[in-house]
Amino acid sequence: MTEPTSVAEAHARLDALAERLTSRGLGEFVDFYMPHRVDGSSPLPASEIAGIRFDPEAGGFEVYVRDLGATTVLTEGATWTEAEPAFVSAVDDLVDAHRGRRRCPP
Repeated sequence: MTEPTSVAEAHARLDALAERLTSRGLGEFVDFYMPHRVDGSSPLPASEIAGIRFDPEAGGFEVYVRDLGATTVLTEGATWTEAEPAFVSAVDDLVDAHRGRRRCPP
C-alpha cells in the first residue's frame, strides 16, 4: 500500500481503521483514540488509551499510549506500513489488560 500524500488521505486511512476496529467491538474513546475524529460532542478519552495521529510536520504517523496523563510515544514520523500494525498491537495490548484475553484480529 502506498503512503498517503495529503492530510485528507491520511485521515481517510485513519477513519477506515477506526471503522474496522469498531466493527470488531472495540470502542472509540474507550479502547482507542484518533484526535482528528474529535468534535464538540465527543466524550473525553479513557485515562489509558492508545492513540494514532498523522503529523505532516514529522513526516508521518505518531502512535502513542497515554496512561493517567503520561504519554509514551511508540512511533513518530512513521509510515502507514509501520504505524498501523504498531497501533493495532497497542490497542490489542490494552484490550487484553482491561477485558481479558480478547484480541483484535489484524
